[in-house]
Amino acid sequence: MKKDMQTFYKFKHKDPNIEKHSSSGGAFTMLSDEILDAGGIVYGCVLNEKLNAVHMRATCKSERDQMRGSKYIQSNMSAIFAQLAEDLRQNKVVMFSGTPCQISAVYNYLHLKKIQTGSLISVEVICHGVGSNRFFHDYVKNKEEKYHSKAVSANFRSKYRAGQKQDMTIEFENKKAYHAASTNLDWFYSIYLRNLILRPSCYTCKFAKMDREADISIADFWGGKDAECYSLIVCNSSKGASLLKNQTAGKLEEVDKETVHQPHMKVPCDMPKERNQFWNVYLNDGYDAVQTKFGNNTPKGKIKYCIADMLQSLHLAGIVKKLKNR
Repeated sequence: MKKDMQTFYKFKHKDPNIEKHSSSGGAFTMLSDEILDAGGIVYGCVLNEKLNAVHMRATCKSERDQMRGSKYIQSNMSAIFAQLAEDLRQNKVVMFSGTPCQISAVYNYLHLKKIQTGSLISVEVICHGVGSNRFFHDYVKNKEEKYHSKAVSANFRSKYRAGQKQDMTIEFENKKAYHAASTNLDWFYSIYLRNLILRPSCYTCKFAKMDREADISIADFWGGKDAECYSLIVCNSSKGASLLKNQTAGKLEEVDKETVHQPHMKVPCDMPKERNQFWNVYLNDGYDAVQTKFGNNTPKGKIKYCIADMLQSLHLAGIVKKLKNR
């Protein structure tokens, strides 16, 4: 489908529980339900017990539910290529979800293996860029030290507080939990959102354009009233259109693409000028040192975080937004 034939939608799942456990409006769940209900198979990313991002295969909704939610680190797909190929050889209907570069890798692999892709539907997450696994695990280790317990789960988009999109939550064996008081004051997000820990290839991403390789693209729907409750769905092919045609899981509303704010359908992220300096400090002096120089491991940062945490506890989110911009 040519880019001038793309169709843009906003979507909100009618089941509030599904919306709650999704990054935005529940588009991934709706799309994968269509596949699973037809006896198909879904491949997607999960965080495993070691909090590593990996791709896995799901044949039922309970397995698929582990794939919900955004992960801002690159997943390992090595374990699923052979099984994905075998599923397609057997003419099973398969949905593969991942970043645009992962979608391209799957198509390239299947082409080399001379495997037909007629029963494959690809669903990409429109990508800001993927963060460093090493940095994320150092971040988790820092939290484990503060909470005196091993982390057992992490949720990049937990929706712990209404209206906060990147609401990091980490749960520990001792039943305690860390909830980010503010996105920009969180030690992972404050670095990630400055593009300091993205893979080098992300800054020159050839997939950051309107022409998309995947059948369907999904993302947050930015802009407008209650935007945080909606997913953006971009239909890029006739296969994608057929998957959306009969859905009844929620409200699917076509929107003018000119009103859609999704910059990474046009250009990749900028590389920060201080990126090399950041990595020199990080690799030579460690996580705490790089947080002191580039992040929030400073007296001012710690004070701001403590105040933000207190204000969030008192449900004064508006003041937190002013605080984090000072």
